[in-house]
Amino acid sequence: MKEKKFFRVGWIALVTMLLAVGIFFCGNGRIEAKQKFFTITKHSKPYAGMYLKSKVYNRYTRDYLLIKSYLVALSKRGGGKLRIKRGRYNISNALAIPSNTTIILENGVRLKKTSKSGVKGMPPGHILFECVRDSRLKKKRILRRYGGEKNISIVAQGDVRVYLQNCNGGQGVRLPHCQNISISNIKFKNLRDGHFIEVVGSKNVNITGCTFERNKGGKRCAINIDTPDKLTGGFGGEYSKFDKTPVRNIVIRDCNFLNNYRAIDTHKFSPGKYHKNIIIERCNFSGNILSPVKMLNWRNVTIKSCNFNDVRGCKYGDNKSEKFGIYVAGGCANFDIQENCFNGVFVPFFAKGGQLQKYGGKVIQSNNNISNKTINMIKNNIIGSGVMKNYFIISKPGVTYISNKEKNYNKYYFNI
Repeated sequence: MKEKKFFRVGWIALVTMLLAVGIFFCGNGRIEAKQKFFTITKHSKPYAGMYLKSKVYNRYTRDYLLIKSYLVALSKRGGGKLRIKRGRYNISNALAIPSNTTIILENGVRLKKTSKSGVKGMPPGHILFECVRDSRLKKKRILRRYGGEKNISIVAQGDVRVYLQNCNGGQGVRLPHCQNISISNIKFKNLRDGHFIEVVGSKNVNITGCTFERNKGGKRCAINIDTPDKLTGGFGGEYSKFDKTPVRNIVIRDCNFLNNYRAIDTHKFSPGKYHKNIIIERCNFSGNILSPVKMLNWRNVTIKSCNFNDVRGCKYGDNKSEKFGIYVAGGCANFDIQENCFNGVFVPFFAKGGQLQKYGGKVIQSNNNISNKTINMIKNNIIGSGVMKNYFIISKPGVTYISNKEKNYNKYYFNI
């Protein structure tokens, strides 16, 4: 009896140990480790031969399917790490990133969004990285609030570039209903009527050390902050329940925005929904066509230690040409905007009384609430060269348009 008991205890201990170190029995009878860290090169084959015999595998899709195969493998394992070695990778369709996943892009990686798949039944997409696991991408109305993917990092080590010029309406990274997302040190280039990064109904997002360079066409911003709302039409991910979830806790720090149409903005608002706790620090904005930062339904906003330089055409415009450094459209309150430097802008800071917008067949309005405390903080900014008006403007309540008439706004001068 003692021997049998000892045998049972020993067997249970062995099974427990195998499970603890991630061991499982394969169908071929071998025992293998449940690998959660992969490294691939441009010449690697898809994980476990996935897609190699598929009709969708061809010279246009092979890089996409290579990376996708490892992301699918990580999704089944609950996450892990994928290291991509230097090389040029052509991405035809969205790479779906699951929770608890880190993608490490080594020095020399070039990711190019392409517009051809060579497959009739699989047209090319417009997104490069999408933070939605592959098994959810084609489902309808399953995500709400912050219940999507979480704990995702996309990290560049060295000179890593993402190119979007060959895809009209392309996006580098889309974050819908996510939380705890980090994107760092990537150079995004050549936007064509899309967004480098779109943050939709997500929270705890960090974007650090990135460069967003060159608008090749269209009138869109580098980073878009949005709600999933069918009536505003800014986001079309069918996996969303379109519950108007606002963004919470986003940090954009140590980034460069060069020659964009606009750098950071919200296009339209969902009534009663406010993006909160937005921090923009130590960023450089240069060569934008319109005001680099446009705020709409933002609350608890910090913009500090940034440089706003050379909004194109500011010398020849007026208020209506919208060549400001920071533009507050409507629905905003609680700012900490100071210690920034403005050069080559028409007006450093301009706020309307509120924003009018068509929404579901009617016109709605979202008003700004700018306190005296906020006004005193804004005075603590630095005016450099090429600034056409050395004061900032806050429109009077009810003025929902950009006005050139002084009777419609108040002027405030800076302390420095």
